[in-house]
Amino acid sequence: MKDVALVVPACYQDIFSAFVDSLWDHREAWPFARKILVRDGENIRAPEGWEWVQGPDPYVMPRNINLGLAAAGRMDVVMASDDTQFTEVGSLEKLQRVAYRDERNAIVSPQIDGGCGIWEQRTDSGYHEVVVTRIAFIFIYVKRAIVDLIGGWDEQFVTYGHDDFDYCERTKRAGKRALVTDQVVVKHGYHAPCMNTYSRKGTADTVEGERIFRAKWGTHEF
Repeated sequence: MKDVALVVPACYQDIFSAFVDSLWDHREAWPFARKILVRDGENIRAPEGWEWVQGPDPYVMPRNINLGLAAAGRMDVVMASDDTQFTEVGSLEKLQRVAYRDERNAIVSPQIDGGCGIWEQRTDSGYHEVVVTRIAFIFIYVKRAIVDLIGGWDEQFVTYGHDDFDYCERTKRAGKRALVTDQVVVKHGYHAPCMNTYSRKGTADTVEGERIFRAKWGTHEF
């Protein structure tokens, strides 16, 4: 199996600690070669065995993701929201196998058990494996080849949302594709009373992100 780096942008210790506990409980299923925390602010600690990169103020998710991608070097990356939780056995290997089954595959999402606005990603969608035009980047496997081809995240998306749709659009226009597989399931949003970083910061407004997206690509159905 190819080495894979885990990249987690995070701000709040309680949310991140729940994520780390879940990873520890499933560490044999997720044998990451490197684990990278991209810190927002200074009130969060990297656990033993983790590297960390400091994100600048103000908090901009695409910028922090790009810092994580750079820190990961030449490795493929799993990009995870800090409010996700791991499940299952052999999960990383399964995602990588799907990613490398076809050279067109660039981004792979597991099915999401919990909050997710994209129907095809939900565990109740009934899909086995499906190519999609949009993925909510809750938890994704990203091949290094697509980053080399189209670059990192667009940092003009300074508020919540549509940076992930933008990356999918760029992937599609480069002749590659994003897909969802039911071979792996990840939980999302289960460790209440935690909230994701944007919600807690009060910047979970998608209007500006949609405006930027439409200005770049024209009118698209979401």
